[in-house]
Amino acid sequence: MLHRIVISMNGPIMKRVGDTGESGISPMILLIAMILISSTAAGLLIQFGGDLLARGGSTGEAVRRYASSQYSIESITVVDEDDDGRIDNFYITVGLAPGSEPLSLERSIVTITTADVTANLGYSNSTSGESSTKFNCEAPSTSSGGSGELGEIADPEGTFTADSPDLSPGCKVYIHVDYLQVAGGVDDTDEMTAGQGVDLHIQSDSSSKAYVQFHIPDPVTRQMMIIRK
Repeated sequence: MLHRIVISMNGPIMKRVGDTGESGISPMILLIAMILISSTAAGLLIQFGGDLLARGGSTGEAVRRYASSQYSIESITVVDEDDDGRIDNFYITVGLAPGSEPLSLERSIVTITTADVTANLGYSNSTSGESSTKFNCEAPSTSSGGSGELGEIADPEGTFTADSPDLSPGCKVYIHVDYLQVAGGVDDTDEMTAGQGVDLHIQSDSSSKAYVQFHIPDPVTRQMMIIRK
């Protein structure tokens, strides 16, 4: 380190000029450190904000997908009508998802897909009889020809009838699909066997829809079995 000697009239005085330089460097180092810390903190805040936006977007998308699916499928009842270990009828328990507007089954399509069959079924107000192109709202039964009763599980507002199948909040009904007839209705070979898979869609004219995939129980141990989601 360089030093300078200053001579005055009163005698030699030694002054360390370098000391003044050192005292100025320390605040500069501190300032640079503070700038670096601030920059790092700002970067972390920006990254955290971006993560929050991404998570918020994902959550919003999930909510939109759920809101667009206004039907709620709660369970499927499968029936072996002639007690031969094969399934010939499905009864789907359906209602409205929370917050959904009322929907009409009369303006809805049920699409059923298996390894052997793909069928689009419209609504029938009949609670008896067999159909290869329609679904109805008949209550489950193991007797041949069905129960002949409206499959109304709950209807707090009293709006659901066979002729006016409108689902209101809290309303739950059975949707009945006669799979044997849909598959051709020739003989028992058209029925579904244990372990087979089923894809089922319900869609209204307002684009509200629900989807469920299930398998026939293996083994089929009773004439009526409930498959819960």
